[in-house]
Amino acid sequence: MKLKGIPASCGIGTGIARIVQNVDDLAKMQQGDVMIVRHSNPAYATGLFKASAVVSENGGTLFHLAILSREIGVPLVSSVENATTLIQDGDMVRVFGASEEGEVYVNE
Repeated sequence: MKLKGIPASCGIGTGIARIVQNVDDLAKMQQGDVMIVRHSNPAYATGLFKASAVVSENGGTLFHLAILSREIGVPLVSSVENATTLIQDGDMVRVFGASEEGEVYVNE
């Protein structure tokens, strides 16, 4: 499955999907996982240091996680519709944050 969004932090990241719906879900994040979130929460920043990439349903290039992702070099694609329902915990995800278009490949 291929999903599209806005590349909010450029780069490429691959890993196991971890759906983060609340702060407690950060405990399941392992080094190299792809963090899948619905929205930005400043508390989610701790997950960035483990994530190989981030996919967000909401936000753009100036939301909190996008700015932090760029600062630490973690690819992030935002505005990916229904990411937290279409992507499941444990799916293999590749995130491509390019200058023009962000792409997320699930189990491909």
